[in-house]
Amino acid sequence: MIVNMKNDMIMKEVLADISLVLSDPMFSKELYTSDMLNELAIAIFKIKKLLSLQRLNVNERALQIEQYVAEHVSLYMAYFASFNNDACEISPSELIYRTAYSAACLGKTTCYGFSELVRILLLSFQIPSKTILAKFPKEKYKIMHYTTLFKTDDGRNFILDPERRQYCLWKKISFEEYMDQLVYVYPNQDWYQHKLDHCGVGRLASEIFERHDYELVKGLKQLQYRDQ
Repeated sequence: MIVNMKNDMIMKEVLADISLVLSDPMFSKELYTSDMLNELAIAIFKIKKLLSLQRLNVNERALQIEQYVAEHVSLYMAYFASFNNDACEISPSELIYRTAYSAACLGKTTCYGFSELVRILLLSFQIPSKTILAKFPKEKYKIMHYTTLFKTDDGRNFILDPERRQYCLWKKISFEEYMDQLVYVYPNQDWYQHKLDHCGVGRLASEIFERHDYELVKGLKQLQYRDQ
């Protein structure tokens, strides 16, 4: 009886954390059904029990969360297959792959779902975070990338990105050096309004760089954790 009451309390806390993260206009709460939210909450509850991070400091908790997600979730490349076609339409079944639900419950997602899941897990261990945009180094990459920013114990701004961590391991390159090459973009109202443009990938990098209402910074040292 006591165990059930404790589990019920934890589930309510998990649902509250999910709701808070999904209230960020970077994400799309409207993509969720009540069943998806409940399934996601159950998955988060199980992950929290597996991780057991209570005795670790903030930095260690965050890195353990990133590692867990990187080891258990893969990138769903098919989502990006048709974004070049301005006339294309993304079906609701594909938009699911923008969510933490697809990451935690289906095991595959996009950068949007990676960031969403990481942020829910961070918050469940009392670690606030933000989602910002990033542009990959090579010109051929036209899509803006979602990545997660949090503040370390010693006040540094640090990026968590399981999907890029996977990429760097595959390429056998330094994650920190790679992430330092990216151009980071603070999202604004324009992004929030157009995040599902171009078949569900949002404004393209070329569109953002042509505008004057986005703040861009190059490299990790220039990043600032700020309220959006």
